[in-house]
Amino acid sequence: MASVLIAEDERVLRMTFEQFLLEEKYTVLTAQNYAEAEVHLKNESIDVVVSDIILGGKTGIALLRHISETAPDARVIMVTGDPNVDTASEAVRLGAFDYLAKPVTEHELKRVVKLALTQKALEEEREQFAASLERFRRDLEAIFHGVNAGIIMVDEQLHLRQANGFAQELLGLSPDDDSGVELIPQLPETFRTLEDHLHDVLESGQESIGIRIEWH
Repeated sequence: MASVLIAEDERVLRMTFEQFLLEEKYTVLTAQNYAEAEVHLKNESIDVVVSDIILGGKTGIALLRHISETAPDARVIMVTGDPNVDTASEAVRLGAFDYLAKPVTEHELKRVVKLALTQKALEEEREQFAASLERFRRDLEAIFHGVNAGIIMVDEQLHLRQANGFAQELLGLSPDDDSGVELIPQLPETFRTLEDHLHDVLESGQESIGIRIEWH
């Protein structure tokens, strides 16, 4: 369940925002000043922070700076009763997700919090996918270089992209050949009959199995 921290020094507004967001089934924490917000951020995992610009002795901008340093994954929505260009640009520069001017309606608050959570989820999904892709790449790389079988990779023009160590030794290829040179001229004459098969595979998209070539 998503967690939202409301940092607001006005009690009525704080309670109103809390009620709005509880209706959306979020876990809602509240803070009436910077110090309380800081404690929540230290002890809890917060997905979204809705913060007033003024927080009893310290500003919401100071809280935004603190969040960017200690909880960069949290999305921050700034709220103020006196919006101006300088404050808005400073908030955005420091990484605020959005900037709302009072009076904030129920619909507007719920909409922006939902958007912030959606963006956070998409970013986390992208990072997880990138990490999985990197693990997959490392696994393939280990297999590619570890098996006792010659493996050669080519592009659509049959230019050599990569050959593992076994293939380099078997076919007399040099590691320097992994540079986009034409594959067929690099192979011993006996193997050049593979050219037609490779073209067939590239044109049809179907694998070719059981081709036997004897090389003495």
